[in-house]
Amino acid sequence: PNFNKGFRKNPNCIKCGNTIFCMPVYEECIWCYELTVGGFQKIMIKNPNHVSIMIHNFWKCGDVLWAVSIGLNQIIEINIKEKTVIGYYNITNQQETIAESIKTGDYIYILSALRGRIYEFNIETKEMKENELSMIHSGLRTLTECGGKFWLSGRKKEIYIWEKEKNNFK
Repeated sequence: PNFNKGFRKNPNCIKCGNTIFCMPVYEECIWCYELTVGGFQKIMIKNPNHVSIMIHNFWKCGDVLWAVSIGLNQIIEINIKEKTVIGYYNITNQQETIAESIKTGDYIYILSALRGRIYEFNIETKEMKENELSMIHSGLRTLTECGGKFWLSGRKKEIYIWEKEKNNFK
């Protein structure tokens, strides 16, 4: 909306039905634009420390949007029809900087930008698991999955392959 101009406030969007959800980087809410009505609606996000929310990765799964907030260090569950936040899930209780995240099947995988760690969130059970990759001494930057293998890049030009099911790493 015009009354809230600013650089990179809500730059990333996803269309769900007749609604466009505009995810925040520097804003403290998700703006929803209704295509049939032509108006905006606001979904407030709990942000007690007023940090940059920084939602870059998000996915539609049925009637839910799953969003990873780098600034809040949380996964946010959003009901698409009701346009409300229905859950906040901490990625970790430790001081952490999050890099990339992806969704594969019923899991969201989130990289640590500081250490060799991958967080694994099950969207069905809402449980978080931590995978420590002790061979990686610096942080990770990018992540993709292909044929059961996770391909990762490090901060110092490394490429890693992690076979989660076999617990194989190279």
